[in-house]
Amino acid sequence: MEIDGDIYVIECKNSFSFRMDEWENGNVPNHYVMQGRYYTAVVNVKGVIFLCLHGNNENTFIERRLGRDLVLEEELIEQERFFWNQNVLKGIPPRYTEKASLVLKRIQNRFEIQEGVQIFLPPEMGGNIMSYLELKQKKSELLNRLGNLKSR
Repeated sequence: MEIDGDIYVIECKNSFSFRMDEWENGNVPNHYVMQGRYYTAVVNVKGVIFLCLHGNNENTFIERRLGRDLVLEEELIEQERFFWNQNVLKGIPPRYTEKASLVLKRIQNRFEIQEGVQIFLPPEMGGNIMSYLELKQKKSELLNRLGNLKSR
């Protein structure tokens, strides 16, 4: 969209899952800010105009503008460059930094794991599973030993 000779990206949202308070006082939810920064950096435009129908209700229509931030864009590009060079090109998955419960939920979603349903893992995962079971056993033994030392 062109406004006063400047080009903007228009991003239309229909949001149910995100809290309304994230849009208050002229704010844009952080995950949308990062998406907007990526857009402005890639297509070299003045900014992003977010149009959001929150909760599928015409009374909650929100419009927010996000201008460029060249410093943040450069940082984002550098992070992407690092990820590409250090992970993608080398075939090294990034480390998980989320809480263990979120990691497990993502794994369950990725492999479509459901409670009480048997799944078959690829044979190449067998070594990982055996290592996990061995480490779990060692942990249990060490915790027992530690408990015995404390009770003396």
